[in-house]
Amino acid sequence: MDKMLVCRSGAIKLKLGDSLFDVSSGMKCGFAQDVVVTNENERRDLVLSAS
Repeated sequence: MDKMLVCRSGAIKLKLGDSLFDVSSGMKCGFAQDVVVTNENERRDLVLSAS
């Protein structure tokens, strides 16, 4: 598994392999959401779910 980085400023970053993503709160929703990230080279998936 990769890492969630918490900066001193309070900002949160998601590190997936060599990529770094900003994490921020999204809009409130009344339904479930799923995101799948597929790495074909390493043959692994990462599934993120929110409801």
